[in-house]
Amino acid sequence: MASPKVALIALNAQFAHTSLAIRQLREYACLQGFPRDNISLCEWTINDLPQQLLMRLFAVNADVYAFSCYIWNRRLTERLTDELKKIRPEATIIWGGPEASQDARLILKSVPAVDAILAGEGEVAFADLLLHGLTPQTPNVVWRNPAGEIQSNPMAPLLPAEKWPFPYTDDELLSLKDRLLYFETSRGCPYGCTYCLSSLDRSVRLLDLSHTTIAFERLIAADVRQIKLVDRTFNIQSERALDIWRWLIKRHDQSFRTNFHFEIMADRLTHDAINILEKAPAGLFQFEIGVQTTTPEVLKAIRRPCDWVRLADNVRALKRQTAIHLHLDLIAGLPGETPQQFANAFDDVFSLDPEQLQLGFLKVLPGSPMADQAKSLGFKWSAEPPYEILASDQMTFADLACLKDLEAVLELYHNSGRYPHSLKALLAQWSSPFAFFAELAAVNRQAGWFDLKASPSARTEFLDQFARARLPALTYLDFHARLKLDYLLQGAKDQPLFLDPLDLSSDPVRLTRKQLGRERMHRDYPRQNRFRLEDFLFADTIKLQAVLSRIATIDPTVIETTVCDCLIPAGQCLLAFDLSGSQPILLFSQSLENIT
Repeated sequence: MASPKVALIALNAQFAHTSLAIRQLREYACLQGFPRDNISLCEWTINDLPQQLLMRLFAVNADVYAFSCYIWNRRLTERLTDELKKIRPEATIIWGGPEASQDARLILKSVPAVDAILAGEGEVAFADLLLHGLTPQTPNVVWRNPAGEIQSNPMAPLLPAEKWPFPYTDDELLSLKDRLLYFETSRGCPYGCTYCLSSLDRSVRLLDLSHTTIAFERLIAADVRQIKLVDRTFNIQSERALDIWRWLIKRHDQSFRTNFHFEIMADRLTHDAINILEKAPAGLFQFEIGVQTTTPEVLKAIRRPCDWVRLADNVRALKRQTAIHLHLDLIAGLPGETPQQFANAFDDVFSLDPEQLQLGFLKVLPGSPMADQAKSLGFKWSAEPPYEILASDQMTFADLACLKDLEAVLELYHNSGRYPHSLKALLAQWSSPFAFFAELAAVNRQAGWFDLKASPSARTEFLDQFARARLPALTYLDFHARLKLDYLLQGAKDQPLFLDPLDLSSDPVRLTRKQLGRERMHRDYPRQNRFRLEDFLFADTIKLQAVLSRIATIDPTVIETTVCDCLIPAGQCLLAFDLSGSQPILLFSQSLENIT
């Protein structure tokens, strides 16, 4: 009997993302003897036109279509399944993944085009189904048996970590190296956070150091840009995490560009761990730390273990001692949390100065303990994926709508990293970070900016107008200089008039000093044709962190570029930048008083 032709389908949220699940299913099935040539990976995005996706699936002409289902692609998967069954009625259509597993029987009742669902871990079940067909012995399957009845087959034992296949082929590593690749070194979670489906799998399986480093070596050798670990808590075993971090730090002595993104519990970090992480070079590690809330009674309500004091101390130590990029997460709409308590939690987390503060909204996932908890507390949430909260026991829809606006401006002005110097100056003038972002969000809403697709220049001008209307004159001048610097550092080639009213001045002393600066440019950088020379007025010294800088050597024809921290003097100064590439490069900074 010929092996079936199989299509493994992933509809990712963005083009830059890749699917780990379909590759693990493919590789395990092939290891069990299923012919590789019979499996097609169909990886697209939810932004593709449904009709085009249907035409592509029809062209595959598969016997088995297997969809990987998540909250972001559930409805599109349902539409494609329904239409695909009409034009390929003889094909078997399977769903798997977290969005399918928890509602398997309900899905089979409500979506007749689905023939079977892989509930839970998929590798063993999928390989068995391909090799032997859909039978009462196929493990982990909820399906329609020949009598048309919905039947749940027995579950297979969980797959030991050492049997997890490496998911990527050499060709894929080559073609996908500049996209975001996912990897896992553990499955399961020992914690019982009520909002998370991982709380349903409390058995933790860990890939040992040897298997992990072999896999990491292969990813590094392929020059992959970024690896995101999907482990729910990477440092659940502290010593194991330290061994892996040590290995990566030592391996970086040979230099590579791969960045590793870990989700960790920061309150589990020890002093030894931070001392080891201190040796990690910039760009090697990125940590995501799920704080969720700093309100003790809310943490208790969602059964999330967290020592906030220790977490905060450890994050401060990471900021002080390491070069690790930090993302801290909050969730709005948790049980029992009032708007004021959320504002306090926001200020608590923002005070730790993370590179990103990611504000999410509670999702009441079917099958999670939160589903029962939210129902008992009278929550309102969307019946459509991603099942996001509409009102909690303490927050109205209006409260959450305001936080949605706050999230938008937080992304634009803080998480984007585009306004580090000007935003710092603005925040110092408000009573709290939450108060600032809430007011900025309200003004954006009133001005209609959330309904527009505005350019970076327009967004910058809006921030300038917002500050001008609220700051004292001298404070505003310093802010404006910082905003001009931030805009230039974004790599913008234009210089909007609103950013440079000083250039309209005809002060002869100032013009003479700028001319002397141009003469220095031509003397020290004779081959630099495209540059920008700008003057600034800062109230305090400015530190440019990790800025690209070009230093003229003794031989002016030899130019070196390096990444360094640079101090910009207070008062009037000149800054010269090379703007020929995608990133501006600082050529020199000099006080105007010292220009000769």
